[in-house]
Amino acid sequence: MSVPSPTLQLLLRLGFVEQAPEWGMPCVSYELPHLTLTCCDGINKHFREVVLVSGIYNNGRSLSEISYQIPPDLSTDENAAAWLVYVLRRDLDEIGPLPDWVSLGRANQMLVPMVAEQEAYRNRPACNIEADFARILRARMTALIAELASDASLRIEFDGSMLQAVVNKEAVKVPAEGIAWTGHIVVPSANAFKFPKRIAAQGTTLDFWDGLMGLGRRGYHAEWVEDGGHG
Repeated sequence: MSVPSPTLQLLLRLGFVEQAPEWGMPCVSYELPHLTLTCCDGINKHFREVVLVSGIYNNGRSLSEISYQIPPDLSTDENAAAWLVYVLRRDLDEIGPLPDWVSLGRANQMLVPMVAEQEAYRNRPACNIEADFARILRARMTALIAELASDASLRIEFDGSMLQAVVNKEAVKVPAEGIAWTGHIVVPSANAFKFPKRIAAQGTTLDFWDGLMGLGRRGYHAEWVEDGGHG
């Protein structure tokens, strides 16, 4: 039989027990109320090594199938527990008495890349602009950019109450709502910036994520510059 992956070895330390191999691959399992959680080394459809997590949660009233893939090369108990809790997140509150590794996993959810990315997205630089102020911003920005003799960058800052857009040392400010940014957005080409023609009655959101500044439903290639302040 193959040697268990690093992840399976960690699960054994967390209290899982060895069980009969499946398709010649090592497996471990853990008995939870109404659920036998099984984890086996395997290969997915992309021919990558994974640990296959599976089980059927049956509390007598409903059935829930668990089927997930986690990395085979986890390196700490905290990592392994965090992934298990992520896999079981929809069923944990129903399972009943929980083992210690659940608390460990809940305390370390940020070790799961998807959770960390979701948290980063929730905390991305963003602010909400009321419709009337968005229209003012659109009019002033359109006029300012139209007056440019040559292209220039657009810098956008937000201090928690006022949004400031700066082009060629000329600034436009409007009230906005949100958490103060720790840096600013730079759009390399102000001429490429086109304010949406329609502004929703509830206003619009300006944010930055993954190399794009979003404004309403539009996105512009931009850069986030961390500076710890506003100037």
